[in-house]
Amino acid sequence: MATHKALVLEAFSTPLVLKDVPTPSVTPGSALVAPLYTVIPHNLPMMLSGALNDFLPTFPPYIPGDSCVARILTLPADATALSIGSLVWVDPMIRGRDNPHTEIIRGFDGGRNATSQALMKNVWKDGTYTEKLLVPLEGLFKIPEDWVRSKSEGGKGFEIQDFALVGYSLLAIGGLATAGVGAGDTVIIAPATGKYSRAMVHVALAMGCKVVAAGRSPEKLKALQKYPGAKERLSTVVLTGDANGDAKALQNAASGRGADLFVDYSPSTMYEEPPYLMAGIKALRRGGEYLLLGGAITDLKIPYTEIILRELRIRGKFMWEREHVELLIRLIDTGSLKIGAEAGAQDRLVTFRMDELEAALKTEPGWTHGEEGLLSPNVE
Repeated sequence: MATHKALVLEAFSTPLVLKDVPTPSVTPGSALVAPLYTVIPHNLPMMLSGALNDFLPTFPPYIPGDSCVARILTLPADATALSIGSLVWVDPMIRGRDNPHTEIIRGFDGGRNATSQALMKNVWKDGTYTEKLLVPLEGLFKIPEDWVRSKSEGGKGFEIQDFALVGYSLLAIGGLATAGVGAGDTVIIAPATGKYSRAMVHVALAMGCKVVAAGRSPEKLKALQKYPGAKERLSTVVLTGDANGDAKALQNAASGRGADLFVDYSPSTMYEEPPYLMAGIKALRRGGEYLLLGGAITDLKIPYTEIILRELRIRGKFMWEREHVELLIRLIDTGSLKIGAEAGAQDRLVTFRMDELEAALKTEPGWTHGEEGLLSPNVE
C-alpha cells in the first residue's frame, strides 16, 4: 500500500503526530494533489483542543487544514480542463453533489446537520496538512503559470505562497457579491482591522466601492491607507461605543446619506452583542443592508419597527460560491485586485515545515500580529 506523510490529530488536546498514512486512490470526479502552502489559522490551538467543536465540529482522528495552493499529481479519466502538474488553488468548501445545502469546510468545519457531518466523517474528513490530498474536481481552480513568473520574464510576478491567502479575499467577495454592491456603492466595515475585515477593505476598494473602515485603534485604521484606492475612496472612523455618536460619524463618512451596506465582522472571541450593532443599523440608508460575516457566538437585539419603516435587510453569508472564486480570478487577472507585495498591507509570511509545526504552536503565539503563518507540506 502506498503511503505518504501527514500531520494527524489523534484526539483532542493531544499533539499533532507526523506519521505515514495511506495514499488515497483517484476515482472519477476527484484528483490527487500535492499541497505546497496552506494557512495556519491563529485559532488552530483552540481547534485542536476541541474548545471550538460545538461551533466548528471536527472528528479525530483527522488531518487539519482547509484551503491550499497545490500541484496536481493524478487526474481521473473524466477531467477535461486540468493537467497533471498544473498549479491550482484548492477550495475547502465541499458540497453534496446531490444536495448543495449539505456543505462542509474540509479539515475545519463539519457543518450544522447530520448529513453535512456524515459527508465529512465518511468522505472528506482530512485536510491539507499532508503531502498528498484527494480533492473533488470542482474544487480545483487553475492558476496560470505566467502568474508566478517574474515580470522580467513576462509574468505577473506573484509568489506561489500568495495564493494560499486568497481565502481572506474570497469571504469578502462572497459577501459583497451576495449583497449586490459594487462600483459607486458605499460600504461600512466594522471592526475593520482584523485579518478577514482588512481583506474586505482591500476587496471593496478593488471592486470600486467607497469604503468606511471603523474600529477602536487609530493606528491600525491608519495602516489601511496602504491599500490601492484608499487615497481616493477610503475614510476611517474611530468608534467610541456611543451608538448615536458613532452612527452620526459613520453617516458623515458615508457622504451624509448613509451606507448601502454595513459589514459586521465580529470575531469569534465576542460573546456579547456587538457594541456597533445599533450604530451600524442607524448608519444605513433607507433600503440598506446589514451583513453578518464574522464569527461572534451571541444573540442580537434589533430595532423591529425601525427595520420595517426604513426597509432595511439583515443577512448572513456563509463562505462563498464557485462563481465567487471565478470572480476572484478575474479580478486578479485584470489587475483590479492586487495580491502579495502589491496589495500594500500584507502581513509578513512565516513558513513552517510539517515537522516544525507542533513546536511552533507552543511558542505563544508562534507568530506575532502582522505575520501570517503558512505550512509547507511539499517544498517547490
